[in-house]
Amino acid sequence: MSDILRTDCLSKIYGQKNTQVAALTNINIAIEKGSFTSIVGRSGSGKTTLLNILGGLERPSSGSVYFGDTNIYTLNDSECAAFRRKHIGYIFQFFNLIPELTAYENICLPSYLDSKEPDHSFLSDVMLKLGITNKKDKFPAEMSGGEQQRVAVARALSCKPDIILADEPTGNLDRRTGDELMQTLLLSQRYFEQTILMVTHDLELAQTADRIIKLEDGKVHSDLRGGQR
Repeated sequence: MSDILRTDCLSKIYGQKNTQVAALTNINIAIEKGSFTSIVGRSGSGKTTLLNILGGLERPSSGSVYFGDTNIYTLNDSECAAFRRKHIGYIFQFFNLIPELTAYENICLPSYLDSKEPDHSFLSDVMLKLGITNKKDKFPAEMSGGEQQRVAVARALSCKPDIILADEPTGNLDRRTGDELMQTLLLSQRYFEQTILMVTHDLELAQTADRIIKLEDGKVHSDLRGGQR
C-alpha cells in the first residue's frame, strides 16, 4: 500500500528566545493510503498542532509535509488553501455546521466554496450510507448531536478528498453517539476507500483504528498497530 502523506523532520516552536516552547520535535511519519490512523496523547502533547500542520492550517517552524510529491509548505497561502479544499476533508469536535443552512447545503458547502457543482448522485449515496437521507432539509438546530456529526462526516466526504482529518470528533458526544460516529468513520474508510487520520484522547476508541501513534512532549513515543474492531 502506498503512502498518501508523510512528514520529514517536522517541528513547531512557539514563542521566542527564553519563552520558546517546542510543540513538535522532528516528527517523521508516513500514512498509508486507505488506512485509519489514530493519534493519541495527553493534553499538550502536540496532537492538534500536528493535525493542523498536516492539514495545511498552520505552518511548521521547520520540516516538510508531503502529499504525494507535493510539499504543501512550498505553496503560498492561496495555493495551500486551494490544495486543502481539493485534497483534504475535515471533521471537527464542534461540527462547525452553519446554522442558517440545511444539512444538504452544509454538505455541499465545500464544493460551492471551490466554485464547483456538487456530485449530487455521490452525495445521495453518502447520505444513504450514513443514515441521514431524511435529514436533508433539516437545519442543525433540528438535529441531534449524532445527526449533526454525521452531516459533518458527509461534508468532509463531499469533495472526495484524498484524506480526512478528524480532530477529537467524539469529544463533544456521549459514549453511545461517539461509538456510532466511530462506526460511521469505519464505514467511510471501507465503503468510500477513505484514508482517515484522527486525533483523540479516548484510548478505547483509538483501538478501533489500524494504527495508533502516541505523542509525548511533541515527539512520537510509540507507533503501534490497532485493529480491535
